[in-house]
Amino acid sequence: MVLAVRAETLLARGDRSGARGALEQALTIAPSAAGLLVNLAQLEEADGLYTAAVARYRRVVELQPANVIAINNLAYALAVHLDAPAEALPLARRAASLAPRSANVLDTWAWVEHLSGNHTVAAKILTDAIMLGPELAEVRFHA
Repeated sequence: MVLAVRAETLLARGDRSGARGALEQALTIAPSAAGLLVNLAQLEEADGLYTAAVARYRRVVELQPANVIAINNLAYALAVHLDAPAEALPLARRAASLAPRSANVLDTWAWVEHLSGNHTVAAKILTDAIMLGPELAEVRFHA
């Protein structure tokens, strides 16, 4: 889709607002395009538009219940940015069950467990995440 390519080009040039506009325009043509929704949600999350990002991640999960990226990012955004770790925990666990060898997914699960007060569980999960992604700074930071 031309608008998706335009969004990527604008983003590469540092025009985040233009990229967001192109993605929004593309979604008017293809409102169920999960890839476009994820891209826009990630852009919104990076720009601090957490409520909008969460709504888009939720839509992706409705369209694709096994979309690990959307489930994981939704869990993280809910727990960290919207202070809703109780709502995020089942999502983080679900993402981990779908991608048990992903250090990033395990990191999210561990952090949500930590924010939920389950520190021992979080420490064990972080140990696994470090083994899978020893180069990932955020995992080490959370540990």
